[in-house]
Amino acid sequence: MASEHYAVRSISLPSRLHPSSLRIEAEVNNLKAWEISSVTSTLHLSAESIHTGLTGLAELYNGVDELVRSPLTQQALLHQPCKEIVDEPLGQQIELLDVCGFSREVTMKMREHVLDLRSSLRRKREDSNARSNVNAYFCFRKKVTKDIGKCIGALKRWENKTGSCSAPLSDANSHLLVVVRVLKEVRLLTISIFRFLLLYFSMPVIKSRVLGGWSLISKRMAVGLLAPSEKESKCVNEVGRLDAVLSELYSKGSKNETKFDLQIVQRRLEELGDCIEVIEGGIDCIRKRLIQNRVNLLNILTP
Repeated sequence: MASEHYAVRSISLPSRLHPSSLRIEAEVNNLKAWEISSVTSTLHLSAESIHTGLTGLAELYNGVDELVRSPLTQQALLHQPCKEIVDEPLGQQIELLDVCGFSREVTMKMREHVLDLRSSLRRKREDSNARSNVNAYFCFRKKVTKDIGKCIGALKRWENKTGSCSAPLSDANSHLLVVVRVLKEVRLLTISIFRFLLLYFSMPVIKSRVLGGWSLISKRMAVGLLAPSEKESKCVNEVGRLDAVLSELYSKGSKNETKFDLQIVQRRLEELGDCIEVIEGGIDCIRKRLIQNRVNLLNILTP
């Protein structure tokens, strides 16, 4: 990702507008700091970091809702056609809800594959489907990575499209100018956080022998240059670590698999399962905030 897409955007809101303005400013600046740190460590981005971004975004939406519902905003709208203010944000909310739904679908399917793998590997000695479940997991990872790439492309287009509000606001209506500016900033941060969330689940797929091919990492692991229990944890996130140990396990062949190998894989599966659960909770929270934000904007049209 090019660094120019993450240029630092400053925001400074006058506290006299509404008490929530200071809260909004603080949350925006915190998320920008998170965004900058995430750019430099995309491959290392952990579920904990993604959850931090989602939690901060939820708090930001709480502050924005307070600002939209505030008496100052309602009074300012008396001198400005409401439709001109909310039409653009309402249309953009549909797009954000769509990407939120897509992200939720990715996590749900990922969790299903993780549960299938845990189940089949627990009864591995009696279950001949363990290898086919690993195959199914890698095939899913390959497909979902392509789907995520398309979604990230859409996010980039939405980001480029998000400019100054087209509503003809007068300079005298400074409060509404700030509200529109805040809505734009929140949209950009929402796009950015979901981009990183999707990148978390689109780690480059490590091809193993069960898929008929080898990646550079797989080759190094196969000859012992990387230990799945140690060095792989330093170079990739939880999704990549699971890929690595599954690739290592099935590169050995069933005769050379050990109880220790299976324990490592189970540990990575449990780790990723816990991470998915945390991220799913964050996505659900943002979805509720987006819906509430949409309701508040619609209420502006029907006071």
